[in-house]
Amino acid sequence: MVDRPADLLYRQLVLLEKAEFVTQAGTRKRGRHSERLYDVTADDFALGFRDLTDETSSRTLTQTVRTFCHAGAKEVEASIKAGAIKLGDGQNMVVNYELSWLTPEQFQDARALLYQVKQLLDAARPKRQGRPFVFVSVATPLTRRTKRKVSVPKGVKSKAPKTRVPVAPAK
Repeated sequence: MVDRPADLLYRQLVLLEKAEFVTQAGTRKRGRHSERLYDVTADDFALGFRDLTDETSSRTLTQTVRTFCHAGAKEVEASIKAGAIKLGDGQNMVVNYELSWLTPEQFQDARALLYQVKQLLDAARPKRQGRPFVFVSVATPLTRRTKRKVSVPKGVKSKAPKTRVPVAPAK
């Protein structure tokens, strides 16, 4: 039970079902309402793409990463509102962003360490002791992007700059 309104979950469940991460496991009656029950299709998921030049594969991978990161952010937000996050002594959350140069061998070492964390989490899951935590990890090659020009339709005069410039957040 996720204790969320069905209309908030419907779109995400459709995407997860389409990607074959979940499957409908049945239905149950609650009062006058019929609820659909879902189950994950596997205990572990691995990327099955062989070629990301295909538009559908690249879009699916991007959407999967976006969904995982968004889910992590929503859990942080909910934990803050519930007063569940502890900082300082007994800190129970971590946020980390690293940018580093790695050889292919070093990347494989880092990937193996992340897999060790996953094995630790997998071993703890069935025991259901302590409290649940969410872990989201993404590691990808960094691609430097150049500034893109903003195109203005002919006949339209714009006072906007010709290139997009990052704006620092207001303090």
